[in-house]
Amino acid sequence: MTLKPMPRKSGPLQSSHPEQHSHAQQSHSSQQQPDTARPARRSLLYGIAFLSFFDRFAASPMLVLMSVQEGTSLSAIATMIAAYGIAYGLGQPIWGILGERQGRRRALLVALSGTTLTGLATILAPTLPMMVAARTAMGLCVGGLYPLLLTLIADTTPTAQRGQAISDLQASSALGTTVATLVAGAIATATNWRVVVAFTCLAAAGFFLVLHRQRPAESSHITNQNVQPLPFLASFRIALAPRPLALYALGFVEGGLLLGTLTYLAPAIETLGVAPQLAGSLTAGYGIAVIAGSQLNKTLMRQLPRLPIMIAGALILAVAYFIAGLRLSVPTVIIASVLVGLSNALLHSGLQSWATEVAPAARSTTVAFFACSVFLGAGVLTSLAAPAIAANRYTVVFLVTAIAALLLTFALTIAASRFHRRQHEESL
Repeated sequence: MTLKPMPRKSGPLQSSHPEQHSHAQQSHSSQQQPDTARPARRSLLYGIAFLSFFDRFAASPMLVLMSVQEGTSLSAIATMIAAYGIAYGLGQPIWGILGERQGRRRALLVALSGTTLTGLATILAPTLPMMVAARTAMGLCVGGLYPLLLTLIADTTPTAQRGQAISDLQASSALGTTVATLVAGAIATATNWRVVVAFTCLAAAGFFLVLHRQRPAESSHITNQNVQPLPFLASFRIALAPRPLALYALGFVEGGLLLGTLTYLAPAIETLGVAPQLAGSLTAGYGIAVIAGSQLNKTLMRQLPRLPIMIAGALILAVAYFIAGLRLSVPTVIIASVLVGLSNALLHSGLQSWATEVAPAARSTTVAFFACSVFLGAGVLTSLAAPAIAANRYTVVFLVTAIAALLLTFALTIAASRFHRRQHEESL
């Protein structure tokens, strides 16, 4: 699933996870052997990323169908989806701590097994309260998948290649988003919404078996500077230092502007008389743009530093919402959704790479806190914008988001410049 360790002149590698210690003492010649199984291992990572975002975004197209099929109110189903999202976001630090103490592979196995069991409980739940509880627990488990994958990528990829690997991981998650948007509603209409959850359940079980059969040494060793597992308080102290906190603040704002406002693009089209099913398909350009933009990002990273690429992504985000806010129409919202997807590929992937570097001694905890800040930002902005949306003032929300994206560009420039300057000074 992961890359072989890069040989170091200073001596044998020491693993950052308990399950890696035996492999860390392998000979230098053994470390230099080609990793012929690398594509299969990376494919496993990308498959899990697809699954995590498929499950997360499958509920929105099924919202009304779930209400009808369960014979309950739309508000009850919305409450269940909200509970899933809250557990998804707030559970991130738990997985960060588990990944720090038990190793990324072991934590990923726990998350996959939890996804399988909670998915099965959701499918079999006989009452609405039990269904809400099971789906909330499922959100907690599914929420741990992507941050652990991101940390594994950072652990097992040389710094020079890390950004491109993260772009591929992001493309897989965007593909999951797009497929969920396009097919989840159709599957639920033809069968039942629980069939969609069953897909997540079966896929998670399959990924668990594949990962479990791999030897720990093949799945969890690291390629660059290694550190021993940190005590609980030490991990928190490092992850909550000033520089990581600045990154979390940027992630909170970016999550609100990018993902929070994105929630209202499809409803904006519906106010123009477009059917809900078609509105979801029209805004699926977001996911397609993320996939295409991730490949563009890989090309740009070979020629440009990370900061100008992130700045371009923030400016594209501002342009996207200015277009939708100045004149609300079906074409402008479609263009905006595509540009937001492109911004995600350029801006968010850069911030994710930054999150893996800002505190490498507590990488799993830091990445988890970053992911939590992004999800919380999305939730907070979605809530703050709700009154304006209820008053049908979509253009105001889009224009305010565009202005805030311009401010984010300036903050990002200052914070990233200082980070890279200090990083350079510390490396001298």
